[in-house]
Amino acid sequence: MPTLNKTITHLNRLQTTCQDGQQTCRQLAANAQALPLRCFLTEREQEYGALIACLHSQITTYGGRPTEHISLAGLWRHCWWYEVKALIVPVDDRTRLNTALELETQVRRGFETLLAQELSPEFRQQLAEHHQRVLERTRQLQTALEQWPHLGMLKTESGQD
Repeated sequence: MPTLNKTITHLNRLQTTCQDGQQTCRQLAANAQALPLRCFLTEREQEYGALIACLHSQITTYGGRPTEHISLAGLWRHCWWYEVKALIVPVDDRTRLNTALELETQVRRGFETLLAQELSPEFRQQLAEHHQRVLERTRQLQTALEQWPHLGMLKTESGQD
């Protein structure tokens, strides 16, 4: 049976992954060439912000202390990996799609681990909604990669594309 400390640890890990995701989406959107991709990534950045706030609130409700920084892996990815990769391989929108898909996969795994814990029914419902959004966004990114360069499937909630 999972302990409260273990649940808080999983919440913090997912929050850190989402903070990495928010920063990554911001960076990818700033450099995206295609408008549908830019809108998709900007909206995803905002969705990560809402999820981070939800996780932060639940961590404090459980008596934990939320992490307030990105992970070392996230820092490496933002500061060095993209820069080094850009020197070797040109970064285009397809590369940005692949990066966003890798990110969604990490977040999905974090959700799966967290949802295996004992959680209050209300919080589980909140998480289920965010988890469904991750699954939906993952499908959109996979479809976008399969249909490259057509990006019509990257419809956003705001209707921009």
